[in-house]
Amino acid sequence: MKPVQDLPARVRRRFREEAAKRIRTHTARAGNPRAMISFTFDDVPVSAATEGAAVLDRYGARGTFYVAGALCGTRGEDYPHLSAEGCLALDGAGHEIACHTFSHRHVADASAAELADEIARNARFFERLGGIRLTNFSYPFGSVSLARKRQLGSVFASCRSTMSGLNGPALDLGYLRAVVLWHGISRDAVQHWIDRAVRENAWLIFVAHDIAADHAPWGCTPEHFRDVVRRAAASSAEILTVRDALAFAGIGEPAARASAAVPV
Repeated sequence: MKPVQDLPARVRRRFREEAAKRIRTHTARAGNPRAMISFTFDDVPVSAATEGAAVLDRYGARGTFYVAGALCGTRGEDYPHLSAEGCLALDGAGHEIACHTFSHRHVADASAAELADEIARNARFFERLGGIRLTNFSYPFGSVSLARKRQLGSVFASCRSTMSGLNGPALDLGYLRAVVLWHGISRDAVQHWIDRAVRENAWLIFVAHDIAADHAPWGCTPEHFRDVVRRAAASSAEILTVRDALAFAGIGEPAARASAAVPV
């Protein structure tokens, strides 16, 4: 859930978010020979692994899981979060573990020093867990300011938003567009996005949270998720993690450098 704010704070945040959306800060040109589809999960609920990853595995595909280390093994308001050991198992199975700050901090409200600390703590958490290196990022609550977008662009290969759209051939790696699998998105809408990605040779990124029959407002049912993955697999697009999609597009992916997240 988004934190409650007073009106002036909401207006200031909206202005900062609009600047972040519109001003490109970390650009590249994708050279992927075919369309790409990535399945990503934020937070990460236990069901994202027990249901989401399991579905991807059956199709020989892998997903990207954006994790806030402080949430691992905790019970949230809407669902239990995957344990550290569960994250390690996902990594071992070839899925990508990526960064979602350490404490699920709202990036737009963080100072440069606070954000640097969040990134460094998450990097240490996963490095100590099993040598997992976090090279991609997604914005908690889908929100960021222009200054923090620039800061994160110096650390991560990409940062994913929740703003609807496709990516490519000209990419803003600091604000990758995505399609959310909630708000009652229909099967026809899913097929439209897949067909358009194939037609435009673009990169389509799906976003989910929990995959459960009694899912949170920003989750979806196992049946719906299976249908989305089936449609993606039936297309000519490559199903890739965010890390592998960057490589497939010829962009490459430098290692995350937590120490580089310094004030800007």
